Amino acid sequence: MGKRASTSSLAASTRKKPAACQQAEKCASIASAVKEVKALGLEDFPGSLVDMLVSMASSSIGVYKDARHAHQEKVIEMIGKALKANGAAKEAKVGEFKAKIDGAEKDKAARAANKDSAEAASNALKDTLATKKGDYEAAKTAKAAAASALKDAKKTQSTGDATLEAVVAEKTKLEEGLNSLEACPLNKKGVLTLTSISKEYKVDTSLIEAMHTALTKSAETRGAFDNVIMTQLKDALTGFVAQKTQEVQAGQPDKDARAAAVSAAKDALDAAEAHEKGCKDAVADAEKAVDDGKAAGRAAAKACSNWLPDLKETMDSYDDAKAGLKSFQEGPLAAYAELVDMETPAPEPEPMEDVAEDAAAAEAPAAEATAEGAATV
Repeated sequence: MGKRASTSSLAASTRKKPAACQQAEKCASIASAVKEVKALGLEDFPGSLVDMLVSMASSSIGVYKDARHAHQEKVIEMIGKALKANGAAKEAKVGEFKAKIDGAEKDKAARAANKDSAEAASNALKDTLATKKGDYEAAKTAKAAAASALKDAKKTQSTGDATLEAVVAEKTKLEEGLNSLEACPLNKKGVLTLTSISKEYKVDTSLIEAMHTALTKSAETRGAFDNVIMTQLKDALTGFVAQKTQEVQAGQPDKDARAAAVSAAKDALDAAEAHEKGCKDAVADAEKAVDDGKAAGRAAAKACSNWLPDLKETMDSYDDAKAGLKSFQEGPLAAYAELVDMETPAPEPEPMEDVAEDAAAAEAPAAEATAEGAATV
């Protein structure tokens, strides 16, 4: 009869497992918890480091402590720090939601106060807009008045300057006539021009009649009477030039005043236009402020209406955060605490029934030999 395999040897072969990760699910939960640290954006745990720790979780903490090397221990230490950071973040989140719940009544009062403040601010902005619109209308009126004043100043300047310019023109004509006496003899046109000037300024008729002959002669060919005529004509024209010169000089201050008035009116119009633009821009800004104020008021009113739904959402988030923290503590964190110091387990002793079966199996051949010997005798 063949010898059956020992159950103890089968058990022993079953217990022969490598030092690699014996707790796959626990290692996976630890790796998942470490991966969550990536989303925290911590300076000590950049994404590349977290990815490395996740990839090495099974090959480090999944190895029994007595079978690890120094590099694995370093990785396990970093995994522990990552789990600690994750736990701190979860605890902070729980604390954050708890603080919101504890301060719910204060938050409610603050929202109500903010609503009242927003309404008051909105009303004040509306009043400001009305004031700005009034300023704008006044600025438009002032601009129109400034434009009208400039128009009047220009009209006054035009009229006054035209009168003075006429006097200047007369003075110029007289000066030209006076200068022409030095150019004798004159031609027919020159004689007619001086005759016209003399008649216009009421020169003595006898002098006008007598000057025609004198004007057609040169200084060398004139007689004594011609020279008397020329002297009297020159004196008359010189007197008229002096008179017109006085009139021009007397009119110059008024001309300057009219120019200054136009300049001042132009400056006033420029200032009025700039002021009007500023008021117009101020109205636009005030209108925007009113719109913003209305939006703020609506937001504040909505916040008051949403207080209870927001509180419920916070409470739900608080419950979820607590459940998440508990799951983390009882799952990955507990698994880490269990595996970090776990050593290779000692071989299990063979069960007593296996020992009895092995002994019986060993005695069977001897008993059969004894029985065969007795039969032969």
